Amino acid sequence: MRVHSIPAPDGQTFPCSRGAVEASLGPDRPAWLSFGAIGRRFEFDTRARHRPELSGTVVAALSRAPDSESHLCLYPIADDEYGVAGKSAFAATVLPAFREWLSAQDGPSAAAISCHRQLIAEWTGAEHRLHEVQFLYQST
Repeated sequence: MRVHSIPAPDGQTFPCSRGAVEASLGPDRPAWLSFGAIGRRFEFDTRARHRPELSGTVVAALSRAPDSESHLCLYPIADDEYGVAGKSAFAATVLPAFREWLSAQDGPSAAAISCHRQLIAEWTGAEHRLHEVQFLYQST
């Protein structure tokens, strides 16, 4: 797993550690992991047409490209908004959901995937909500 990271800005934290990702998803999955290096906040890809309404803060986005490479982007969130409760809930619910989602992407229909897929984890202040998004992939 390749890791790209920035230090968490003052007063902010990431939803989990590299060790938590490796323990839950395995050392090879995802292919790369970003701690705020791709961006300090989530933005929908411009090709995503059907976007869920988000009322909270996106703390993570797991993506799977048509070439089967996956990547996980973790975004910083304010300590006082997330804290220990948010991190505990992320480890207990989001990481296992990410593992199951990745396993499903590896199933028999994986060869038929011709779109980019994302599983987005949003923190509402009380719970995590997961949203699946997909959009057509265009190679350049």
